[in-house]
Amino acid sequence: MSYALDSNTLYWPNNPDGFQHRVDAEGLTHLGYYYSSYTILTPEHGGPLRIIATVLE
Repeated sequence: MSYALDSNTLYWPNNPDGFQHRVDAEGLTHLGYYYSSYTILTPEHGGPLRIIATVLE
């Protein structure tokens, strides 16, 4: 099964923070190379509504 993992992903109700994508670094280094680094934070339990709704029933 595959589905998007982004700010629209539903998570268990006890996970108030949801999905977070943070830019840690992005741009040219002092040597002129492009560099980017990101952090993705997400609760442990998330997925399509049909899975969460079935489990919560």
